[in-house]
Amino acid sequence: MNIIIKYPALFRRYYLPMNQTCMCWGLQIGSGWLPIIDDLCEKIQKLIDDHLIDKFEFECIKEKYGSLRIQGYPYHLLTHKLINQARYKASNTCESCT
Repeated sequence: MNIIIKYPALFRRYYLPMNQTCMCWGLQIGSGWLPIIDDLCEKIQKLIDDHLIDKFEFECIKEKYGSLRIQGYPYHLLTHKLINQARYKASNTCESCT
């Protein structure tokens, strides 16, 4: 399952050059966290589909110092809450285990 293809609107920045985004390197995480990111994307896409937010694009998804780092824009309180929930789940999940 390729999350970038599954949620093209959320990963538009993936196709930009490296001088414009960090997303060009894709998801810099282990396979154990992919279900967490997939769940996050599904929830954010639902917010967009339900017109609760206009749009959202990921800028960076990576592991740093053993924790999940997610950056995206524009900032919305709803997406911020979902991202924090995903970061908490990742802190209790093995990044390498599937």
